[in-house]
Amino acid sequence: MMTNMNGLALLKAVHTGQTKALPSMATIVVTALTDVGTLAAAMALDVNGLLTKPFSPVLVIKKLLLALVEKDVPPAHSD
Repeated sequence: MMTNMNGLALLKAVHTGQTKALPSMATIVVTALTDVGTLAAAMALDVNGLLTKPFSPVLVIKKLLLALVEKDVPPAHSD
């Protein structure tokens, strides 16, 4: 648990430029909470993905790839 701030507050701070993180970076919410209010609040903050616990490694990879495609992040090149 974060002191004085929950994950949704952190997400809002990132997306509104109140942190050193790029406001445009892809974000995926990971939560054990499944109530509609929390999930709607996360989606309203323009997240690129949502994972509810428990989740499989395959689902994590799928959500990461979808978030990167949505943000138009070019694939890494191996040299």
